Amino acid sequence: MTVKHIRQNNEGFTLVEMIVAVAILAILVAFVMGFVSSGANAFHSVYANVSLQTSAQMITNQLREYMIDCNGGVCYAADVLYIVDINDDGTITENMFTFDAADQTVNYACYTLDSDGGTKTQEDSGLMASYVTDMTVSTDSIPVGSSATSWETSAATVEVALTRLGKTYTETETIALRNDPLTAADEATLISAVCGAAANTP
Repeated sequence: MTVKHIRQNNEGFTLVEMIVAVAILAILVAFVMGFVSSGANAFHSVYANVSLQTSAQMITNQLREYMIDCNGGVCYAADVLYIVDINDDGTITENMFTFDAADQTVNYACYTLDSDGGTKTQEDSGLMASYVTDMTVSTDSIPVGSSATSWETSAATVEVALTRLGKTYTETETIALRNDPLTAADEATLISAVCGAAANTP
């Protein structure tokens, strides 16, 4: 009886084969990570753009709601937008939108004034928007040669710039003012002019 011996091959991977396998695996991992990273970057870029556009449009929409039917006065001075309305009972409502460059915010406050503007009572306040790096509001220019301290305006242009996640977006809108409210160079002049107009309103 002949016994056949089966020779087993117990040889493992050589060092060269291991190095080649690890190199191939590293290339595949780098490719996958690069693909995932580029996808994440694209998502963040799109998200930042959409978020900024939405926030900027929200700001201009809110300011439009306050300004479009304003019947008292509108002015922008020292980074504050003042929107003043004359109420049916003779009192005056002043809405203030303050741009804070250091905090990159726009804050809102509402006040009620008596008919002569002497008493000012705060009614509401709060944060309106964040990530705002610039805000300007301009009204129709004063007529050439006019010496008036206040004058009627029929339009206001709002421009806001927001920055987030390395992206910047600027929104500009010109708002037609239905009631031709007064405008002035500063708050005190505007309030005085609006109070004078309110006193002459039947």
